[in-house]
Amino acid sequence: MAYNIDYLIVAGGGGGGSARTPAGGESGGGGGGGGLLTDTGVGIELGTHPVVVGAGGAGKNDQTSGGDGGNSSAFEITSIGGGGGSAGDYSGIVGRNGGCGGGAGGQEGSATISGGTGSQGGDGGDSQWSRAGGGGGGAGENGQDGPYQTNATGGEGGDGTESSITGSAVDYAGGGGGASWASNNVAVGGAGGGGDGGSQLVAGVNGTDGLGGGGGGGSTQNGGPTVTGGDGGDGVVIIRYLTSDFGTCTGGDKTTDGDYTVHTFTSNGDFVAVTAATTRTITAKAAIKIVDITKTITAKAKLTSCYTRECVASLPNDTAQLATSYTSSDITDVSSDNDIYVDLEGVKFLVHQYKFTNDNNTNKIYTTINLKSNFSTISHTIYLQIYDFDGDVWETIDSDNSTAADTEFDLEALISVDISNYYSNNNSVVLRVYQEVS
Repeated sequence: MAYNIDYLIVAGGGGGGSARTPAGGESGGGGGGGGLLTDTGVGIELGTHPVVVGAGGAGKNDQTSGGDGGNSSAFEITSIGGGGGSAGDYSGIVGRNGGCGGGAGGQEGSATISGGTGSQGGDGGDSQWSRAGGGGGGAGENGQDGPYQTNATGGEGGDGTESSITGSAVDYAGGGGGASWASNNVAVGGAGGGGDGGSQLVAGVNGTDGLGGGGGGGSTQNGGPTVTGGDGGDGVVIIRYLTSDFGTCTGGDKTTDGDYTVHTFTSNGDFVAVTAATTRTITAKAAIKIVDITKTITAKAKLTSCYTRECVASLPNDTAQLATSYTSSDITDVSSDNDIYVDLEGVKFLVHQYKFTNDNNTNKIYTTINLKSNFSTISHTIYLQIYDFDGDVWETIDSDNSTAADTEFDLEALISVDISNYYSNNNSVVLRVYQEVS
């Protein structure tokens, strides 16, 4: 069976590109932020799940485009590394594609060079002027273009995406700023760890590790040495789940946030998912009756009943009594809405079964059961079933998958079609409720 988790997977950011050498004033593009994927309520199996965290791409020097960030992955889900920012070059080099696209480096003159394309986030910004590199794309928006103007500032990096999976709101996967030829002009990196772009003789700033930010582009001045683009920031993988739904899972940096446990991976490792070692309880309070639609009271008086319960390794296919019978006191307790419950503790399948014998096989069957479990039904559904004697099979007639642990809820159903199929040869009706908790 599946156990539900939330995840955030951010790849490594791309490195910033460098200026042209020998120095001619062309500025490098900012690195793209790492690709970002996130989801909630995703079912996984127990066991070991490899986690890969992508490294940031290298910022480059000497008229070289920045390196692409490494991919991050978990649960067979992969975020793509950010594209490297391209180098400033006499002939023009487009930004590299990636999870978020790398910004374009400047070309001699006023030609427009395209930024890279983002497959899981924003595109890199274009460069419209040799001395202003395009900003790297972020997970939440495109990088800005490097504008065509005197003493231009490079394009700012695109902002990343905010997530509160750890319990605090944090931006991830911002793009790196493009380089600026003019001194004292700085194109800032995008929110989410994007590094600022460099300027005359000032190297691009590295993206932030653990956020997947892109590195800032490197620049130069005429006749001066080139400087290096910033490295992309390493990625991150974060896994969160309801603490009550699992046992002592391992892997990464483990913290808690209210009802949740959070595992943060900043390097490769394994997430080991295990079931809770403690037993779980499903308790039942039932008002179950077989009624003639016009003779509710008299029909109920005709019934004889047999209530049983058991924790089993696999669900029975037949209607045989379960191991433990309700006592007469138990039956009294569940026959009225008095906040007294009959408990069943254990692991795997927890089953309460109810058998009624009527004096005919034509009365409609109405069932309502009030239940609660100390295991949330959000991740472990509780089912109400009735046995079809004609088809020799249990049929689900109601279920609940939206109730928190230790919270009351009702399951109910009305059988009014093909009624005789649900009566045995001796006019018995058998129903059960169950939850799988291991």
